[in-house]
Amino acid sequence: MLYSFLLTIYKVFLPISLPVVGGALLKRFKNVDNRPLSALSLYVLSPALIFETLLKARIEAEDVMQTVLFCLCNLVVMWGIAVAAGRWPLA
Repeated sequence: MLYSFLLTIYKVFLPISLPVVGGALLKRFKNVDNRPLSALSLYVLSPALIFETLLKARIEAEDVMQTVLFCLCNLVVMWGIAVAAGRWPLA
């Protein structure tokens, strides 16, 4: 369990947080304009990271079914909440 958590931190959190920390340090100590770096990160690096992660992902039929079932359950619950909120008297 701990190994799985640490592996997730290593594979997910670290690649995302390193550019953020690097940009913050550059801004603080070198007073570099971080808007071009933010644009590069948003429009180039993030999609590349997502694409690379999806390319290497091993998705099984059970994972797809769990995701679909969760989405359907979420849809039904949100629909029920919206109907209940719409019928709730305001005054």
